Amino acid sequence: MENADFHLQLKQVDICELTRQICAEFYEDILTAGLSFEIDIPETPYYVQADEEAMGRVIGNLLSNAGKYNQTGEQVGVKLSVLKKQVEEISSGRITQTSIGIGLSVGVAVSVGIAMLRILTGIPLMWFMIPGYAISLLISFFVPPLYTGVAFDSGGVASGPMTTTFLLPFAVGACTAVGGNLLTDAFGIVAMVAMTPLIAIQILGLVYKLRRASAHKHDDKVEDTVITNTDGQIVMDFDSIAAEAAAEAAEGDGESEKIAPDDDIIDL
Repeated sequence: MENADFHLQLKQVDICELTRQICAEFYEDILTAGLSFEIDIPETPYYVQADEEAMGRVIGNLLSNAGKYNQTGEQVGVKLSVLKKQVEEISSGRITQTSIGIGLSVGVAVSVGIAMLRILTGIPLMWFMIPGYAISLLISFFVPPLYTGVAFDSGGVASGPMTTTFLLPFAVGACTAVGGNLLTDAFGIVAMVAMTPLIAIQILGLVYKLRRASAHKHDDKVEDTVITNTDGQIVMDFDSIAAEAAAEAAEGDGESEKIAPDDDIIDL
């Protein structure tokens, strides 16, 4: 990765199929080691932007280490769940995959930025953790419950094995490079990654709630200008009546202006 000649070849990769293939390659090795192997991967494809070879190597290394360092009789499990797709299906489209992706991306980016700030300045972790969780709990009283549940689950997903595998060594390397204290400055990045999505996703919920309230006010104003019967059909539309009256008045003004000039008027 540090080689200047190394470049990631990003393309659309079906992460479900790739994980399934890697699991099949290591299946016999894990069973031979005396371990049980549980696989839970969705049948439907899910595409991500990734280097297929590098991603396959990462998954393979995780399975290889699991088979090598676990004791006989233990279980190795691979479960791939797409949070964004599940949330969109459960919420009937109210929470889109795009909004969840943006919320998680912003949350993780902010957490990594704060972690780097801690490494450079030595600010204690609790100065961020306590206010952060206090803000997330405070916001939960004002957003729909669905967003609160999704936010707390997102925090667990964002701080999963991939975060521990990549971001924690990244923080340790950065701290070593600047001569910081590994124990107090480098560690804590996973906790930050778990916290920030709680705030980001719930802010999305707050925006959704405000927009919905604004839309309801607009609908109420529209309903006040019409009269409907028991079947819901519009009987009288005050806006249309007002528009027709204005049009008639304008036509009347135009006709009065078309009256012959004074020298053509006949005095009876």
